[in-house]
Amino acid sequence: MYERRLKIYEEIKKILSISFVNDRPDLNDLIGFRNSVSEADFLFESQEISDYINEIFKHGLNLRKQRQILEGPNKDKIATHEEIDKEIIWFSEQIDKSKQIFKKHLNIYLSYNNIFDKIFPLNKK
Repeated sequence: MYERRLKIYEEIKKILSISFVNDRPDLNDLIGFRNSVSEADFLFESQEISDYINEIFKHGLNLRKQRQILEGPNKDKIATHEEIDKEIIWFSEQIDKSKQIFKKHLNIYLSYNNIFDKIFPLNKK
């Protein structure tokens, strides 16, 4: 289970890097990301990871759309640049945020203690 969860985290880091470094996520990158993390709903107990994946996908689509607008006949290039800058900043902030989100799901020590507690519960009065 750990390896499958770790794969989800690695795919998230990959799309964050593509979006931040290139500031132009390709539609194939975004769809590939969605497909590669599709089993997240079944691997994590909480909805947190699935919601985070959806948020990343939406920001990626918006960044891609803003890039297309910028390259088109759009009259308001300044607003488009500002929107792109906001998205790039958002993606840059996600590198640390994703680590914090996944830390509680991938921490082996905590997982071991949870299993140990289930096998050998303490009598709490």
